[in-house]
Amino acid sequence: MLYYGEQPLRSHFRPAETEPAPHIQGKQKGDKMNWYLTVLKKYAEFSGRARRKEYWMFVLMNFLVGIVIAFIGAIIGETGGLISVSLSGVYSLFIFIPSLAVTVRRLHDTNKSGWWILISLVPLIGGLVLLIFMIMDSDPNTNAYGANPKAAPEPV
Repeated sequence: MLYYGEQPLRSHFRPAETEPAPHIQGKQKGDKMNWYLTVLKKYAEFSGRARRKEYWMFVLMNFLVGIVIAFIGAIIGETGGLISVSLSGVYSLFIFIPSLAVTVRRLHDTNKSGWWILISLVPLIGGLVLLIFMIMDSDPNTNAYGANPKAAPEPV
């Protein structure tokens, strides 16, 4: 309660009216989906480079789609039934070429030939080697496969 002539307490500090930090500026809620759609737009493009974020957001979205398909099968009351197997089969066929393409572009980003994707055919160790290649940081310089994609603006 204020008495006549009293001023309410005020802060002597005003919040700074600044713009967001550069890495936050221009970000929108659907960033993960934009990375996924970027890969789909480059459906069968095996040339060029793909940064880690592009690759791993694509993997994450595929994982989430797999969970949704399994959830749909569970709601319908099937375990490994015809509907969930059909849905996952159709989705796998749809996503097969883009998955290969983004993996090859990711290998290009680490300055490796796309043929290194075949290392995953070696039992046990091949998948681990490919995983390490996918985790590796980009080649910071322009390489035989193009300019560093980190220098390009992110999709919005």
